Amino acid sequence: MRQQGGRGLANNYLNKCTIEKLNLSSTNITNEGISSIGNALLHNTTLKALDLYDINTDGVPLITSPSSWNNIFSCVKHNPFLALEQIDLRYSSINEEGLLILADALTVTTTSSKSIKMIDLGFNLHITVSSWKSFFSKLGSNTFALEELYLQGNNITDEAMEDLCNALAQNETLKNISIGNLFTITEKGWEHVRHLLCNKSNGIDTISNASNHTLCSLGYEGIPEDVHSLLSWNQAGHSKHEVVRAKILQHHFAHNASCTGTDGMNNIQEFLGMDLNVLPVAISWVGKDDIGRTHMYQLMRSLPSLLGTTSEKKSVLQKATIAGIKRKRH
Repeated sequence: MRQQGGRGLANNYLNKCTIEKLNLSSTNITNEGISSIGNALLHNTTLKALDLYDINTDGVPLITSPSSWNNIFSCVKHNPFLALEQIDLRYSSINEEGLLILADALTVTTTSSKSIKMIDLGFNLHITVSSWKSFFSKLGSNTFALEELYLQGNNITDEAMEDLCNALAQNETLKNISIGNLFTITEKGWEHVRHLLCNKSNGIDTISNASNHTLCSLGYEGIPEDVHSLLSWNQAGHSKHEVVRAKILQHHFAHNASCTGTDGMNNIQEFLGMDLNVLPVAISWVGKDDIGRTHMYQLMRSLPSLLGTTSEKKSVLQKATIAGIKRKRH
């Protein structure tokens, strides 16, 4: 398929038929043909999947013009009735300009950009690390609604991981990323992931409000155990409230937690200055399930040194028990 085929497809099908999937994989479509298809998609309301897999000749790109990439992605940016959900760009030889045009299209805060749920950019190894960094930086500059992003077989290194994690800091939609195992991610790269999933820079506040509680998969073998644990907490089945609570208990109040220069045993002291009317609720929040059992024990060991009489201690424990019962009923 070349220019004439692209124009014919656009005129006869995309503009007139209710086609839902367009497969252009392993074709010889080039700049003019792909531009015609892009122009047609500006008005299309039915296409859900676009397959541009393996658009090259022996690794030589067939789509080389930035304007052609702009045309094919402009539908994402300007079509308010777009139904497109999936784009397959594996082995497409997409160039740097095309990659950044795609990023711009994805970050437009319109109803059209919200439709794209999955993009596969796997095996475009000619794209440099600096280009991937630029792509991630653009994604992080605005909101985007992707749920799945496949990047295996690319130059995803420690350096690129930093920009990827920065882009995801405030994202609440992306659940699965596949970075692949082409390059080894070292401790430096995993530290960026830890900070993304559990930002402890300002204690409880940033763990709750500046951490990513959505991402649950990285598509990488040999993920460190603590990172795997954080990802598993983000998986479906846990509410955001439950995820935040688990991270606060495990990474702020844990015995070996490191947060603003103190360990978890020191952090537990935050409870001890609470008003007696508030403390029972806090105690029940800590000990509501097995996750908080150890922290509950540490907290109760610390209470006698600050509480006055035996009757006061008994009152606090009774209030904590009542608060726990009420929480279970709700």
